[in-house]
Amino acid sequence: MTISFTGCQEAQNLQEDAAKSAENLQKGIQGVQQNVQGAVEGVQNTVQGVQNAAGSVTNAVQSATQAQQDLTKAQEDVNKITN
Repeated sequence: MTISFTGCQEAQNLQEDAAKSAENLQKGIQGVQQNVQGAVEGVQNTVQGVQNAAGSVTNAVQSATQAQQDLTKAQEDVNKITN
């Protein structure tokens, strides 16, 4: 009887350990999922920042182009006056 009881007790202990391990594994998986989600959000924010920077560069180029056109027109006007 003692051997049988000990065997049952060990089996119960193993079952409890397995349940705890499964619970810890689930918590670990949830932690990894949260970390991955945070990393994805970080990448999305970085991409958005790069897109915003690209838009700023585009605007700056357009402004410089317009300024160059205005300068050229002003030079043409000055040439008409002086000629």
